[in-house]
Amino acid sequence: MNLLLLSLLLLFLSLTYNIPGVVTFRGLNVSCPPPVGSSPSPLPPPPPRLDDDVGHRLTAGESQAALLTVGIMVFIGVSLCCICAPQRRTLIIVQVGLSGKGVSLQRQVNEIARTTDTSSPKGWQRILTATASALYLHPNYLISGYSSVRPEYSLAGLEKSFDELLCQEREKFDVESLTNAKNVQTQRAITSRAELGGGYKVVTILVAAKGAYNIPVIRSVDDIKAALRSLDIASSKLLAMQVLWTPQNENDTLSEQALLQSYPHLRHI
Repeated sequence: MNLLLLSLLLLFLSLTYNIPGVVTFRGLNVSCPPPVGSSPSPLPPPPPRLDDDVGHRLTAGESQAALLTVGIMVFIGVSLCCICAPQRRTLIIVQVGLSGKGVSLQRQVNEIARTTDTSSPKGWQRILTATASALYLHPNYLISGYSSVRPEYSLAGLEKSFDELLCQEREKFDVESLTNAKNVQTQRAITSRAELGGGYKVVTILVAAKGAYNIPVIRSVDDIKAALRSLDIASSKLLAMQVLWTPQNENDTLSEQALLQSYPHLRHI
């Protein structure tokens, strides 16, 4: 009897008090509901923090390696662009109209042209620098100006453009009274196709050089001086250079009509 009562008591307790975490009902195991006092959240659980996500965390060494790889790729890309890009060359023309009173200025430049060895770029640079400096230091002789910058990526195209411009300028006169090309000097009397005797002269500076140059458009004396300063080019970058004085003879000058007809692009300042 006592044994029967004890058995009934154990059966009653097993139906009333469950093993924590598991409910036994009709032979199925079901997860327990949330603890009393809690309610299910309507939102999905937040994503794990990067610091707690071992699969996505980068160590300091891995971060440095990634940055180094990106830096190397950028360096290689820039280097390839520099190597594959065509080298820029520039054709520069600066023309300056002068009053015919600058005889001493022309004499100074002529003397430099006679005594300079023009068989190397260093000689070209000396004449270029001397001419630009002489014009820069005598702004009272400047009456008009013109500048042009033409980029060229082909050496053959640069040479063709330089020769065309040089021929255009030389065709304005029958002969040149003074030339010093490849260290061979010739001097002859000049006969202009245009009318002489008006008190004007023109200096034409042609330069072919490696690289890109910023020559201002000439509208004032300051623009001419800025253009002349821009002609301070290293001899290692000079490919060709020519300075033409028109007229070359110190006693000859151009008339106003000849100046306007032969140099219509010169802008009065």
